[in-house]
Amino acid sequence: MGYSHSAILTEDNQLHTFGSNGKGQLGHNDQESLIEPKIINYFQKNNLKVVDVNLGQEFSMALTSDGDVWTWGFGGRNWNFLMKLFANSTGPLGHGDVLQRHTPTPVEYLRKFDPITDIACGYKFCNAVNGKKELYNWGIGEYGVFGHGGNSSYSLPILNDYFEHWQKTEGMEIQKIKSANQYSMALMSDGKLYGWGCNEFGQMGIKNEIGVEIYETANYPIAINTEEFAPHAKIVDFAVGENIVGILFDNNEVYWSGKKIAYRPEKMQLPSSAGKIKLIGACHHSVVVVDENNKIYFVGDYMKAKESNDRTGVSMADNESFGGGNILSIGGTYQNKFAIVDNSRN
Repeated sequence: MGYSHSAILTEDNQLHTFGSNGKGQLGHNDQESLIEPKIINYFQKNNLKVVDVNLGQEFSMALTSDGDVWTWGFGGRNWNFLMKLFANSTGPLGHGDVLQRHTPTPVEYLRKFDPITDIACGYKFCNAVNGKKELYNWGIGEYGVFGHGGNSSYSLPILNDYFEHWQKTEGMEIQKIKSANQYSMALMSDGKLYGWGCNEFGQMGIKNEIGVEIYETANYPIAINTEEFAPHAKIVDFAVGENIVGILFDNNEVYWSGKKIAYRPEKMQLPSSAGKIKLIGACHHSVVVVDENNKIYFVGDYMKAKESNDRTGVSMADNESFGGGNILSIGGTYQNKFAIVDNSRN
């Protein structure tokens, strides 16, 4: 889910979008906003199967089964020379220009390399990982969002030289990458979770700073020191929200950081009755998990609570809020929220 538009990927690998469309970010070859999902005809007509989708600020990013990356929406600002001296005109689409695209357009430059297997995007930047575990970046590079030590912006994808060196010298490879706002988190091959970019809210869990109104940035990947609080547990999954991160471990423990409250991960105090956690999600101010019994536990104001524990700050709801079905996915990223529920057995 993006700031003001959303996407739904169906079982038959077709992509539907809805929401704001001022820059053509819905991909329907127009700028008409929609209150209901509409299939993107381009992928369907060209027999392309969409396997992943990420949404940023007024742009969209999709991965198809053939390893191609597609982007559309806001392409940048066509400013004159003088304006470019004072503001960044680069866009997040990766086509080498600042043109808006109202329909999905392949990032041609990436076709020179191995097929892409994983994608993630933030506010106005993109990440793509290929089969060789090489990381490519493009878009606006403020606040160290690319993790290579610089703040340059790129209108075409660039191979991340820091991650390339890391891989060649230490064998470190990205297993899973997720991005939101102005930062990224990646689970690496050493089993640790690393963060880089803007850490203004402490969401990366890598520092113990007092929550002051300044930008704290990590220009290179920094690992969360999980040995301090979960020395014998392995990370199963993680979720990123606008200003918060949640981590699920194989011992069924959940930790969260961010909101200018927790600058290092704090344990989510689940009740003893909680079953095995199967899902984790995050959005603005909230981390949410779902257990095997479809009980929902969350910190923050994710949804209307059935019960709340003022001591632990954890609230509880159940799948009755969604018709009593099996919850398949949950989250939101920004100030919007979602749950995918199978009600076929009801």
